[in-house]
Amino acid sequence: MWCQYYLAEYLAGEAQNQDVIENADVMWVPRNAVPRFIPVDTIFPPILATLEEPQND
Repeated sequence: MWCQYYLAEYLAGEAQNQDVIENADVMWVPRNAVPRFIPVDTIFPPILATLEEPQND
């Protein structure tokens, strides 16, 4: 299985799967929940470092 992920700031709206043939699902996930969906040892190291940075809420 292949997974694409993006770090984005949520502004509004619902995530929608616009291509059900190519994509199994799409969803907004809080940064601290990413490891529930993607094993930490498979996350690209610069992305993992960004996920571990303190959040300015």
